[in-house]
Amino acid sequence: MVQVIAISGASSSGKSTLAAALVSAIGDELAEILPLDAYYHDLAHLAPADREAINFDHPDALDLALFREHLVALKSGVAVQRPDYDFALHCRRPESVRVVPRPYLVVEGILVTSD
Repeated sequence: MVQVIAISGASSSGKSTLAAALVSAIGDELAEILPLDAYYHDLAHLAPADREAINFDHPDALDLALFREHLVALKSGVAVQRPDYDFALHCRRPESVRVVPRPYLVVEGILVTSD
């Protein structure tokens, strides 16, 4: 059974640092991080100026359905290919990151408890 640990908080509050320290303390073989920041919508279809106008602090900026799908899959013991987001370009990179189920799954992000 996968235990989910959610870490939420304000921007620059140390969520990622805490998540990494937690995984390090538990052990990489037992814990995995699923960062909500990886699930921002791909904005490649928009002009760069239009991308900059997006409110990234609003839940609509995130693909919460895909995040939820991946969370359910991982809890069920199924590996996922999570998006890899380029924050400078506000686009998803073509390559993804394989996330494997572990006994502990640390989810972290400013809006991780919004839905």
